[in-house]
Amino acid sequence: MKQLKKTEWRRIYPLKKILLVCVWALMALAGCVGLMSRPEDISSLMTCIIVLVSVVLTFPRFIRYIMTSYQSLPALNKRLTKREQEELIEGEKFMILSELKTESLIWKDLAASEHWIRIHGRYVSKELAVLGGPKVTFNIMNRDTTPMIFFYATGDVVEIDLGVQISVQRIRELNAYLWANYKIFPEHVFGKKR
Repeated sequence: MKQLKKTEWRRIYPLKKILLVCVWALMALAGCVGLMSRPEDISSLMTCIIVLVSVVLTFPRFIRYIMTSYQSLPALNKRLTKREQEELIEGEKFMILSELKTESLIWKDLAASEHWIRIHGRYVSKELAVLGGPKVTFNIMNRDTTPMIFFYATGDVVEIDLGVQISVQRIRELNAYLWANYKIFPEHVFGKKR
């Protein structure tokens, strides 16, 4: 099995697509059947109309998600064919970044090859990434996670949620590592976002 497909199945993207198709089709069917049965009360009619409107409004995003060949290759999955994406990743030998293993990142997927960095099951091109790294986030509910945001030379933005919170000190270390090894500028070099 190809490396990109293995990553997709590890992140269960194909099953998510199937589940999404089933839910969307069920909503469309329920809305149509509800309208065709000529509901007597206004609340049933409004429910059917709301369901159908939500089906119609979510259709473009639904199609975009279903038609995306590989979710684990952000930004490039819109520009390249499925075969080209597979060829880019195939043959790459990923080595775990052991110098970045910390308490919070010990189970995360952090690996690098000659041309790619794999972060939490998503691939970032070393050649295209110009600016980026982890960002400090806060949440009132204390469920904050640290996203890694990369800006490509093509103008695309890739955001990868690590699923855990990383301390400010670890973020600084990771930014320094990305700069020292891959010449990816930390985002804070260019000032604060307004």
